[in-house]
Amino acid sequence: MIAHVEVLPPADRSTILRSINADVLVQLNSADDVLFGRLMSLICEWAAGTAFDWAYCDVVGDRLLEAYRVSPVRVRCQIVLAALELAVSHNRWHVMNQAGAMLGQAADNGLVDRMLIELDLDPSIKSKLLRIEEVVNWKRDRWHAKIADCLKPEEDTSEIA
Repeated sequence: MIAHVEVLPPADRSTILRSINADVLVQLNSADDVLFGRLMSLICEWAAGTAFDWAYCDVVGDRLLEAYRVSPVRVRCQIVLAALELAVSHNRWHVMNQAGAMLGQAADNGLVDRMLIELDLDPSIKSKLLRIEEVVNWKRDRWHAKIADCLKPEEDTSEIA
């Protein structure tokens, strides 16, 4: 099924991905790690790159959160990145709070370390995290400590002449 979905045109792929709920994702994760990872890659790409109806974003965010709860670090990182994009591009507070919680104080250190690498590679991620702080009043101390440190303004190290 996954190989079939991967080659479908985007509109047909979207129809199938919309039909996959959180229960299916949890069951697939326990049945086959490889297929789960491939499906989550498709879902994350779809979630991050699709213009959903405003309210449907919350449904997609809920599915991402359920998958996040059962995923290994590599897949969790994809999920967080997709949730950040979905939240900010659609200005959905519900999904912003979910993305914030995924990178909250209890976040797995492996995930946070992976996210720090992603932050170095893509500066737009930092602006998405800062946008969450601004829009939903997400306090800096709610982030994992390493994420909070990364979000601090850079100090000016130039000397005053």
